[in-house]
This record gives sequence, C-alpha cells and structure tokens, in this order.
Amino acid sequence: MNLDRCFVTDASRPLTEPIRIQDVGNDGSLVAKDLFTLDHVEGYLSEAQGWKSRFISICQRNSWQPLQATKPMLESVAHAHQLGYPLWELASCFYSRNSDVEEAFSVPLESIVGPDFVDTAYSLRYPEYKPSTDEWVLRQSAVYHRLYLSSRKSLFILFSPRPNSRASTSISSHIQEHLRRQPNNDDFGLHQVFFSAYIPNWRAYIAFQERRFLPAAKKIFTIFIEEPLRVSYDDLSEMASLQNRFLTISTVVSAAQQLLSDLSSLLREHPLGRNVEAEQLDNHARRCVAYARVAAHLRQQAQTTAQLLTATFSLHDQIIAKEQNGNMLKLNKSAVFVTTLTLVYAPASFVASFFGMNFFAMDQVNNRIVATPMIWIYIISIFCFTAATVAFYYWLVQHDDVLFARLAPKIRHVPDWRSLARRFTKTKEMEELQLVTAV
Repeated sequence: MNLDRCFVTDASRPLTEPIRIQDVGNDGSLVAKDLFTLDHVEGYLSEAQGWKSRFISICQRNSWQPLQATKPMLESVAHAHQLGYPLWELASCFYSRNSDVEEAFSVPLESIVGPDFVDTAYSLRYPEYKPSTDEWVLRQSAVYHRLYLSSRKSLFILFSPRPNSRASTSISSHIQEHLRRQPNNDDFGLHQVFFSAYIPNWRAYIAFQERRFLPAAKKIFTIFIEEPLRVSYDDLSEMASLQNRFLTISTVVSAAQQLLSDLSSLLREHPLGRNVEAEQLDNHARRCVAYARVAAHLRQQAQTTAQLLTATFSLHDQIIAKEQNGNMLKLNKSAVFVTTLTLVYAPASFVASFFGMNFFAMDQVNNRIVATPMIWIYIISIFCFTAATVAFYYWLVQHDDVLFARLAPKIRHVPDWRSLARRFTKTKEMEELQLVTAV
C-alpha cells in the first residue's frame, strides 16, 4: 500500500481538522490539546512526559479523503512512543478513494506481548446513519493500544472516518468522567466504550435493509404467470443488490465477531488477566453471531425470491412463445392453403387475364393474334407496382412495431374467485413472514 495516499501532502499549511491529544496525569489532572502543525506535535510530545493515560485521536474529513495528518506527524507520534509496524498498517486503511474498494476488509487483531508492554491493534467496520441523506453507510475505525506493564501507563490511539465521531466523543467523555477519578485504571475499558459505540448499529442497519426487501418480496410472491406481469427486470436487479448487501453484512459482522473473540482471549491471558472486560467483549461477540445469523437468513430469502422471479420470467416467456407457436401454426396452414391455390389457379388466371386484355385482337382474315403497340403501358405498370410492393414490404420489415406488434399474441386471463383467493393467501403469508422476522 502506498502510504502517500493516506496523509495530507501539503505540510506547509495547518490541518483542517486537528490531531487531538488528551493526557490524564497520576493525580487525575486532564490536559487536552488540538495540534495543527508538525511543530506543535513534536513540541507537545517532547514536553508532556508526566501522563498516566494518553488518548490520541486522528480523523479523516470524510471516508473518501486521507487522514488529517501528514506522514511526518505520524512518524513523530510513532517515534515518541516507539510504536511498530501495526500502526502503519492501520493508517494504510484510511486513504483517498473514489469507490467502495475494500468495503469488507478489516485488519484483524494484531497483538505484541513484549517484556515491558502489550500492544493491540485492529480495525472495525460498522454501519452508521447519515441524517443528511437518510441512508446508512459502512465506515471503519481503527485502534492502537499500548499498555506499559511496569508503570501501567496506557496509550490509546483512535483513527476515525470523520471529525467528532461517535467513538471519539464517547471515549473523550469516558476519560473525563471515569479515568480522572480512577487514574490507576489501565484503560482497557476504552475497548468496551469503542465497541459499544458501533456494534449495536448492526441491528438497525439490518432492519433498514429488510424494510427494502419485504415490499419487493411481497410483490414478487403475489404475481401470476397468466396475468400481465407487475414486475420487471429492475426488480431482479434489486434482489441481486440485496443479496450482495446481505453477503457483505455477514462477512463484516463475522470479522467483527472474530476480532472480539480474539481480543477477549488476549485479555484473559497472562499478563493482563482482565476477565471483566473480556466478558463484556464476549457479550458483543454473541451479538455479532446473532446479527450474522439474521443476515444469512435474509440473504437466503433474497436468493429464493430472486430464483422465483427468474422462473416467473422464464415461464411467462414460455407462455408467450407457446401463443406465438400456435399463431405461427395457423399462419403456416393458411400459407400452405394459399400457396396450393396459387399454384393451381395462378398460371391459368394469368394467361386468361393477359390475353383477355384489349392489348390483343384476333385477325380473322389472316387467322392470327395481333398485339397493339401500346402494350408497353402494361409492362411499365407491372414494374412500377412490383417495385412499390417490394418497397412497402421492406419498410414493414424495418418498422415491424407499427403493424406486426399489433398482431403479437396477448395472454388472455379470465379472472375468477380462485385467482382472488390465491392473491389474498400470498398476502397473508407475507404478513406472517414479516411478523416472524420482527419477532
């Protein structure tokens, strides 16, 4: 990954959004700084040394733009705290883009257990509601946490997709309300705050997608092949889009569940031994299992509905083809009959009509047939009418929708009480399906 796309390139201008640092001292004192330039970052990190817990927040202006930091700024943060490669892997997830590339990718848990510290790094994808457009989008955040075992100092770095993100605000509030009162806390509760900010969003997001699916499924389940279809190929595309969306949900939620399980196992192991925080993460992991199960269920429903719609289109086309074949058979019989009559009567009729015209006369004296010199009028008329007939036929072939479309077979449907009963039965089944899904 080219890291140049992950950072602001113009180092001569201050950042639009600052790098925010909150330090909690041993006595519970809180210092908060907004840093806009490299000099500010280097100056503060070199001077502020008496912290017990440090929270650093770096954000993007939006999910499509790079981090609001220059590469030297992050290098300064990494150098001041002697952070390793996982920090740069997390930063590589936040880069300038113009499409939903890597929509389902997230960095799995990376842990480094050293003699004096424990590092944890991971990224999380989650849905977030945008009130401005009344829609949901998938975003990502990342966490780098270092705990110094001897001094119990804690460094917590958060990468966010937008300024004042929900996780950033929640962690800042947690630091002000809890860590200042408990300065000896080593900040593993911040992981619980982080996941609590985003994991519950999955239920609302899945329900949002389900509300898109149910009306379309209801319409598809209540169509009849004998009637004019009330669906189109756009509905098939909608079903395919929903299948892909449910597949993405299953993939991303499964990755989150694996992340929570791995982090919970790490917290239970030596030298951490944080069983309370691990149990909280296990609760989130179990929620993710439930969300993934619902997404898989809806994906199967969408797939079944798409198969039904495909079969309906196929059978409907077969009915039209059957009608066309019946019409063609009738036309073929008529064509055979007309052709037979033409072969029998056309030669005799042509000869009789040709010699019966006034262009010919019988010379009784010499006992022979005499043709008038004006017969050229007849020959020219034949050529003109033949050319006009061929031209008209060619025009009809090129514009078959003018006349031939009117001759296309129509599916005849005679409504009866059984059709009405089936429609209400299908509607009732869809209502029961909605109730079961809601429960």
